[in-house]
Amino acid sequence: MDFAFAPLGPTLHWLALVFIFAFLLIGLAIVIVLAALPGQIAARRGHPQAEAINICGWVGLPTGFFWVAALVWAYLNPREDIDATGRLADHVARLETAVALIEANSQEAGS
Repeated sequence: MDFAFAPLGPTLHWLALVFIFAFLLIGLAIVIVLAALPGQIAARRGHPQAEAINICGWVGLPTGFFWVAALVWAYLNPREDIDATGRLADHVARLETAVALIEANSQEAGS
């Protein structure tokens, strides 16, 4: 009993080899896209640490954990520390003024 496609044997071997290489290239492309994804998201959102997120995405892809951390980090909005510090300083100054007024009123009431 002969195999019906026996004459196509060498062609089928080459075709299988082409498919294997095509799947390997597709897999490599998927890995590259996934590794670069957190950095691209961070850059698109204007994140100040976009380069660090990009590196974390590339280094973290083999482990998985750091890649997920980079993806979450890319979506986090950076805090405005400079603005917050100024607001806190204003708030502390108002509280100090209020405490000074309360102390002055309590001293006047005690006299």
